[in-house]
Amino acid sequence: MEKSNLKNMEGWDGIAYNDGELAFFDNMRDMPTFAFPIQLEMCVIVLVTNGRATVKINGTTYEAKKDDLFICPPNNIVDSGMMSIDFQGHCICISCSYIQHAIPLAVNSWDIKVLFENNPVCTLQPEEAKIFCQYYDLLSTKTQYSSVRQKRVIGTIMLALIYDMHIVLERVVQHNLRPFTSRETLFKRFIDLIESTYPKPRSVSYYAERLNVTPKYFSYVCKQAGGQKATVIIDQYVVKDIVYMMNHTQKSIKEIACELDFPNLSFFGKTLFKRFIDLIESTYPKPRSVSYYAERLNVTPKYFSYVCKQAGGQKATVIIDQYVVKDIVYMMNHTQKSIKEIACELDFPNLSFFGKYVKKHLGVSPKNYREQAIKRNANN
Repeated sequence: MEKSNLKNMEGWDGIAYNDGELAFFDNMRDMPTFAFPIQLEMCVIVLVTNGRATVKINGTTYEAKKDDLFICPPNNIVDSGMMSIDFQGHCICISCSYIQHAIPLAVNSWDIKVLFENNPVCTLQPEEAKIFCQYYDLLSTKTQYSSVRQKRVIGTIMLALIYDMHIVLERVVQHNLRPFTSRETLFKRFIDLIESTYPKPRSVSYYAERLNVTPKYFSYVCKQAGGQKATVIIDQYVVKDIVYMMNHTQKSIKEIACELDFPNLSFFGKTLFKRFIDLIESTYPKPRSVSYYAERLNVTPKYFSYVCKQAGGQKATVIIDQYVVKDIVYMMNHTQKSIKEIACELDFPNLSFFGKYVKKHLGVSPKNYREQAIKRNANN
């Protein structure tokens, strides 16, 4: 099945902006023709400004008209889509890593996720649609003025849009959300509890006890209703507090660790390191720059490198290279793509650089490794 993500959107006609994490464009008629079905590896948001469109997602057909907001979360399967001849709209695409690391958890609301899993289309009031269009126009304007801070400016405007749309969607949720199951009700109580607790305990048993359930059942509910392990959800909230304090206070790392109830600096670093592993495992293709991950974890490259060495036992560059090489090996062994296509997909600047990188880490050239892989597969 074909995958659709921001990486394979590069080069499309009519895209106003695409930095690998955010993309937006108006002219959806010039999109390449897809071989349906396709699986989305990003969140797609479309405001219909004129005409109509139909889309079939996970076997169900939905229709969107003027002032309808269409939100399709990642991992859904799009079976088909059609637009009326007078269709117009604004489209924003958001990568999974951006959702996970840039959007505040309080805004990345579970209630809203439940709503759009059941129906990806909601109707905005005229004033709400107008506000969305104003944000979109501002985003489009900012792409025309290149500067070293362009990405941060666009990200800030995008976050403001998300906050405003969150207010709108909360109104929609109140009118359209189906009754919660008992598991969903318990999970919502957990989210309310962790959002109102400071500093946030990192123990599963703490929350299970306050919800009057066993840790085992609590973990089961988190996986079923929230889609993630309880420890992962708790860590996400804890890291958000860490990031906020690093960005918005003058406190030292030692003071932050103490305030957030970490027993020592080493334990604090381990939590940050775990967040890094979650980030690199969910990012594709994987950037090879230390500064990329440091920026997304809101720490300096120097401190990030220190954390990797202390908590991971290796230099940050070594850990990053291990994950990149793992992707190379997988594509060499399990796809029919050419070496040039693999280098391009994994975001290497050219074949020469890719060849040297593979030679350094695998001991042979890409061509020789591919030949060895073919022999191994034939023998198996």
